[in-house]
Amino acid sequence: MSRLAAAVLLLAGMMPAVTLPTDDVEALLLGDHVMTLQWLRNHGGIGRAKIHNQDGKIVIDGHQEEKYQGHLNSMSIKGTLRILGPKELEFDGTIDTQINYINGGAPYRREGRFLLKVTGKRKYWRMQNMTQPDNGYKVTDYIDLYFEKFRQRAPSASRH
Repeated sequence: MSRLAAAVLLLAGMMPAVTLPTDDVEALLLGDHVMTLQWLRNHGGIGRAKIHNQDGKIVIDGHQEEKYQGHLNSMSIKGTLRILGPKELEFDGTIDTQINYINGGAPYRREGRFLLKVTGKRKYWRMQNMTQPDNGYKVTDYIDLYFEKFRQRAPSASRH
C-alpha cells in the first residue's frame, strides 16, 4: 500500500493510528478542497479552498457564499496551514464571516492561529475555535475543510 493511500485510510478512520511522514499528509492536503460553514451549507452552498505550496509554506485561500432571503452571506479564509500530525492542522491567518441573521448581519473577523482537527471517523478537519458573538450571546460556527477535492456538488460525507 502506498504511503498516500495509507494516509487517506488513516484520516478516514479505517486504519489504526500510526505516525505518518508530514509529506504524506501534505500530499493529501494540497489541491482544491470542499470547505463549508454550516450556516451557508444549510441552504445548499459549498465553498472552495485552494491549498498549495508557496515558498515552502502551505497556503490556503478559500471562499463560500450564498444568497439567502435577499442577503449575500459569506465566509472567507486566507492564510497558511502547518501540519501538526495526521489529524491536526494549525491555521494562521484571517477568517471573515457575514451572515444576515447572526451578529446583526455585521461582518465578523477572526485573526490569528486556530486548530483544525479530525475526530472520530469524520472525513474533514473542523476548526476548534467555534464561537462568535451574536448580540450578547455566542453562536457556534462549524468551519470544515473536507478531505474531498472540490467538485460542483456537495460532499457525500455525513456532517455530524
